[in-house]
Amino acid sequence: MGVRRVVYCTVFVVASATWTLNATAGILPSPVLRGSINLRSQGCIAPHDVEYWKGHIYLSGHAATGEGPTVWDIDVTDPGSPVCLRAVGAGYKAYGLKIVQDKAYVANWYTLLRVHDVYGGALTQLGEYFRSGQFGWAVDVARGRVWVTQGSEVGASTECIDVTNPSRPTLISSLPAVLSSLGGGTIKGSYYYYGDNHYSQTIPKYYFAIANYSDEANPYVMTLIERPNPVGGVLVRDNYAYVFSNGIEVFDISDPTAPRLLGYWYSDTSAGPGCLYGDYAIYATSGNGVLVVNISDPSHPWPAAQPNYSGYELAVTAAGRYLYIGNLYGDWEGVLNIVEIFDSDPDNAGPGNWTEFSLKDAPWDTQYEADAMPRASSPSWKLFEGTEAIATVEDGVLHINDNLTTAKVKWIRNWDATNTHGTTVVCRARCASYEVGSGSITTMGNIYIEDGKYQEVFAILSDKLRANWANIEVPIDGTQWHTYRITTKGPSFQVYVDEAPTPIMTGNFVASTANSRIAFGSGSTLCKQDIYIDYVHCCSSGAYGPAGATNDQTPDISINVADTAGKGSLSGIDPTTAQVYWSRDGGKTWNTGGCTVVCTPIGGLAPPDRGTITAYSVPFNQYSETQNKIRFSLKDRNGNIGYSPIYNVRIMPNVGPKVVNVTSPNTSGTYRQGSRITIHVVFDRNITVSGGLPRLKLAVVPGGRWVNCSGYVGGNTLVFSYTVQANDSAECLDYVDCDSLDANGAVIKDEMGASADLRLPTPGGPGSLCANKQIKVDAVKPVVTNVTSDLPDGTYGIGQIVDILVAFSEPVTVTGTPQLELETGVVDRLATYVSGSGTPVLRFRYVVQRCDSSADLDYKSADSLTGTIRDIAGNSYVYPGSLPSPGSPGSLGYNKNIVVDTRGSIGICKTLPDGATVALGGKLLYFKSGLWGYIEELDRTSAIRIEGTITASQGDVVCLAGIMRTSATGERFIELTDILTTGNASIKPIGVTNKSLADRLVDGLYVRVWGQVKEVSLAGHWYVITDGSAPEGIKILTAVEPSVSVGDYVLLTGAAGWDGRRVVYQLD
Repeated sequence: MGVRRVVYCTVFVVASATWTLNATAGILPSPVLRGSINLRSQGCIAPHDVEYWKGHIYLSGHAATGEGPTVWDIDVTDPGSPVCLRAVGAGYKAYGLKIVQDKAYVANWYTLLRVHDVYGGALTQLGEYFRSGQFGWAVDVARGRVWVTQGSEVGASTECIDVTNPSRPTLISSLPAVLSSLGGGTIKGSYYYYGDNHYSQTIPKYYFAIANYSDEANPYVMTLIERPNPVGGVLVRDNYAYVFSNGIEVFDISDPTAPRLLGYWYSDTSAGPGCLYGDYAIYATSGNGVLVVNISDPSHPWPAAQPNYSGYELAVTAAGRYLYIGNLYGDWEGVLNIVEIFDSDPDNAGPGNWTEFSLKDAPWDTQYEADAMPRASSPSWKLFEGTEAIATVEDGVLHINDNLTTAKVKWIRNWDATNTHGTTVVCRARCASYEVGSGSITTMGNIYIEDGKYQEVFAILSDKLRANWANIEVPIDGTQWHTYRITTKGPSFQVYVDEAPTPIMTGNFVASTANSRIAFGSGSTLCKQDIYIDYVHCCSSGAYGPAGATNDQTPDISINVADTAGKGSLSGIDPTTAQVYWSRDGGKTWNTGGCTVVCTPIGGLAPPDRGTITAYSVPFNQYSETQNKIRFSLKDRNGNIGYSPIYNVRIMPNVGPKVVNVTSPNTSGTYRQGSRITIHVVFDRNITVSGGLPRLKLAVVPGGRWVNCSGYVGGNTLVFSYTVQANDSAECLDYVDCDSLDANGAVIKDEMGASADLRLPTPGGPGSLCANKQIKVDAVKPVVTNVTSDLPDGTYGIGQIVDILVAFSEPVTVTGTPQLELETGVVDRLATYVSGSGTPVLRFRYVVQRCDSSADLDYKSADSLTGTIRDIAGNSYVYPGSLPSPGSPGSLGYNKNIVVDTRGSIGICKTLPDGATVALGGKLLYFKSGLWGYIEELDRTSAIRIEGTITASQGDVVCLAGIMRTSATGERFIELTDILTTGNASIKPIGVTNKSLADRLVDGLYVRVWGQVKEVSLAGHWYVITDGSAPEGIKILTAVEPSVSVGDYVLLTGAAGWDGRRVVYQLD
């Protein structure tokens, strides 16, 4: 990392004209403050960043207290009445905030990065990345990575963090600042665009910087462009970088190694956090309002508006027609102001005032009803490509007749779709004909879905339905009107026709995209198609299959026709004359009677402009499998007719309730032993339970585990409470099969007495527990599967290192220093953990020490491994008894032949110089006399004298340490520093002649000698014997006065020593 080939440029441009704010298309002449909320009572004293997401503003800011909240969730569904729902994130303050795929990534002052889940209105912390002394400032997100700019005592830097697992963010790299302070940045492709500044009163310096992240682990600063003012942040769109300084600078970055300044607009206000929105760059000025700069021509940006509502504007974002401004007021009061400034949605991305139709409680994000051309409808759709000349709207149907070989047309909108939560698109259409011509059928398309990760193109043809990227097609009579319901989630998609419960097409995505968009039209230039589209409804909050038929011949259906009837063109409804018409064939023929309408005003306006229709006794086809396409219409005072969507109602005799969904209120994540998971089994209507306790079989052990029902909620939901038990395991928790719901003696019926169908959705399929929640169950404790060493078989002595590898059934993490007890003789040694945490194999290290001994090294017992060892889920390694038994398959002794031998050689010791330290083991102390004695090899090859404190007994096998010495008479001996008994043994003396002794052939050994006594010294405690082999004889030394006389014949044993001549120290 660091700075490599850096391109330095100096570009200074001084504006020569005085700019005034100008009105422009899309900007209201007088922006209106629609709503405001003071967050001081919620603990916010200063906002730092704001993000709009699905009807909510998420605001990061400065806490009123040291441990107060740092992120606030504000419902802005009604811009005039914003409501703070919750505040989380205890800490000091938070700065940069970015939301991607329902995850909020927050740069924190003391905790560098926090990740929150905002799906479904939640604001739950998933994980954090903390580095002591680092202060998060700005944040950007892409490709499962977060780039956080930070300042610290040791210097500013950009941290690249892996958040593919948001609960465990992991640092990839850290890129130091060239100067001393970093502005915010944007990642695009392999390049990160940001500000690098040095605030100095003497020699200030400011750079627009570009870093190369083609190797994320080793980024480097590639380009530095000096600027006249501090660079507060950089945003990127297409091939343009928008540098927020004292105004806006626009750079062409089509070649990131050589950026080119295209245009600029300078002001005397500093640029704070901002956003790009449609044709506008918008930023807060910290006291001079919010600047809205028109960037439709990147070479000539110009100011379009500057709303100012006092206070200090610290952050701003835009959505729909509104600016959401974070202000600091008065004595540290954090305030969110909502300003209506646009006369339409500049970004064509919502939210706008889209109509919401219920689909299993999921809101429709946007829809097209074919009441006008898509660009003229409300909400409007952007013409993405092609020409509208080949399209017309007739009688509420969009007709596209692509009879030209070069003609096509496609309309598009952005939406808040995420691959994680899924999408639903419902389209009613028919294809009269098509021709492939000189093109390819794979280029034809009518519905285009992009969810931010994957994309697919669906073609509705007269004889088939195609998914082009996946290259899947199914036959169908496409010349007839059909309702096509497309659901996507994760890697797969399904297509249902006419609300049938089983999809006619299922496939996996093969094409990826970073866009999140929905489009429809006719998209081939070389093929021809004649297609009719009645409506397109889109939902980005989930993948919802058909809701099922309404099993009642008189269902109550409440709809709101005000938004669909002319898209707001209703002039008012007269309650006294309002007449409801209904159609049973989707609108081809109309009838009246059997329905009532309740007319209500909107927002207190009069006359009423909204009608709610409730069907009481529409004469549907009774007791049949007929698919009834029910539609309603309503006239306003001027005779304008509004149409409802088409409702599909299937009448079936005495059909009981069925399970439509299995889910859990628990969050997705990993659960271990003792965790409680609540499971909801949802029926399509209210139920009653009597006479028993239903149970559910979960796929967590072979054969499944039954859990009992603990109650039911909402009238239609059975609740099961499952406590994770030891050895339960599931990668994605689900039930065993479709028959896993057992009444267990209970009677489950609907309110009309019809018995329930207990079959569950296919495990893993739409509506299943695993499809709705990604709950991992891991209560299987890690076990040792093998113990070995990467050393070759052989003999190892004192000081040598023996590494032992302990393999587990899964990756484990280590806390502290686990140890493995080895069988090494008298003293059992401990092998200590050295590495491997986070992997399935841990490395332990044993250093061979004095007295250690093993003919085949192994651990002491099956419970020899101790310490804190857990798997990734937190399950602890279980001991005792968790190792393979010593010597059995999988053990160290079974896998390897490692010999530990620390005996050493007496013969080698004798060759060492005086002062040399020695260590010996496995030697027999066969002679001991006070502070000296003799030890001998058990194989009788060598022996030596030892001197010092001898704690062992005669006949003990010992290991010892000492220093080599030579006596005044020339005998080599060991001066003891330590001695330890390791066992005992017995040996027989070696029979030798006087000559062998005299020739020093048996120095130090345990010997037997014989001969006639020639001389005796009672005072000297010695006598001399001869056996005729050596003229001078052998001197025998005794501990007491000798009890022999000259001329006696004797047989004795002792130690062959040296006292200037050969002597024997008599034992007996």
